[in-house]
Amino acid sequence: MAILKRQSQHSDPFSVSLRRYFYTPELKQRLNLIIHLLQNSEQLLLVLAEAGLGKSAFLSQLKKSILAQYSNWWVYTLHAHPALSPEVLYSTLLTAFHGQPANKPLSILQQAVRNHIASTRYSGQLPILLVDDAHRLPLATLGVIADLCMQGGAQSKLRVILFAQPQITSLLATPDFQSLQNSLIHTLDIPALTQLQTRDYLQFRLENTHYHSLQYLFKSDQLKKIYAESGGVPADIHAQAQVILQYYSKQTQFSTLDSPTLRGWLLWIIPLLILLCALILILYQNHSPFLFGQQYSEASPPPLTLKQGGGERSPPLSLQGNAETASSPADSSQKIKGDKTSPLLSPQVEAGARPVPSSQIGLETQPPTQLLSADLEFKDANWLRQQPPHHYTLQLLGAYQLSTLRQFVQRHTLPLQDLVVFKTSFQHKDWYILILGIYPSYAAAQNAQQQLSPSVRQHTQPWIRKLENIHITQQ
Repeated sequence: MAILKRQSQHSDPFSVSLRRYFYTPELKQRLNLIIHLLQNSEQLLLVLAEAGLGKSAFLSQLKKSILAQYSNWWVYTLHAHPALSPEVLYSTLLTAFHGQPANKPLSILQQAVRNHIASTRYSGQLPILLVDDAHRLPLATLGVIADLCMQGGAQSKLRVILFAQPQITSLLATPDFQSLQNSLIHTLDIPALTQLQTRDYLQFRLENTHYHSLQYLFKSDQLKKIYAESGGVPADIHAQAQVILQYYSKQTQFSTLDSPTLRGWLLWIIPLLILLCALILILYQNHSPFLFGQQYSEASPPPLTLKQGGGERSPPLSLQGNAETASSPADSSQKIKGDKTSPLLSPQVEAGARPVPSSQIGLETQPPTQLLSADLEFKDANWLRQQPPHHYTLQLLGAYQLSTLRQFVQRHTLPLQDLVVFKTSFQHKDWYILILGIYPSYAAAQNAQQQLSPSVRQHTQPWIRKLENIHITQQ
């Protein structure tokens, strides 16, 4: 589910991008709803999706649709990263507004941005900021963006859509964003594909490629397997489909080499090559007698040298070699328990859930002195690594202190036997993650998500993660 560049005839349809976009009814409905909300409300919009579901592609398609329908709207896309400070943000926006960013105090930069927003709106334009990977922003910068959207006069507000992974909702629920908790925030998600949509998506990717005639490879049992393994996540569908195509290509090569027609040609070609080599050898011997020693005397044999430009040299000799190295990842484990005496903090969730390269967060082991008390004993990262990687879980909560997780579990009376806690890091601090249950399929995890109590869903907005993504960070 991505905006894709047009591929060449011989390209892999699952490793490149097309300019076309695969619409499902759900995606089309969400796109139209966002455009309607931009026109008729001042709400902060959140578009949530786990890595691999295509939120960046959806952002690009939304921007194309807006500019195609409303040429007078001002749209700017900001690609978030952890080093984007408020000062850099203001300077970036001023440049986008054709302003003059200067080395001035933060308050001056802020006022300059507000003035440009107001000027744009007075001229009949609607200024819109699209933020991709908003969950990666520093808290201070995220707060600045929220204030530009929610604070100030009507004509100085910037319309903002945050595209992020689901944990951003817990960050916005912390005391750092107290002003937003009484404001209207409209949240949408990007759903995974159904099994029928998975079939249509595979056909969509194979169109206009030399794999078009191979659509039969993705039917019946293979399609069911792809859907079961991917859960309808386009990035995982790509990986499954590439395995099938690679296997087919190898089988085709072997069958071609073993074909009767090729064997028949080889029976003719090999004797002809042997005969040709023999003729060349005979002609060479007749016209180069010195090289075969026919005119050499035993008394004074000529030196075996090569002449070049009047001088003599010995034939060159070249040596080649190679070396291989290998490495193996280290493994670690941890044991998580409860601590009754720790103060309660506001819940937050882990940043960078799906392995997106530089933002992936590695799990670390934790000393026993930092564990929770013995009366609340959770399963740990070592147990989690032993679970099947193609299964799923529900991520409930992330927090800087273990006591936050203990208080949350006690308050909502969650089943202790189904809870797992593991440790990672977020913004250079220890970060503890609480997950619930192990489910064999994406549909089973969705069903479990719907069975959670309203209070749990309201406070955490639990999201579905594939265990493979967590295992990768543990290696």
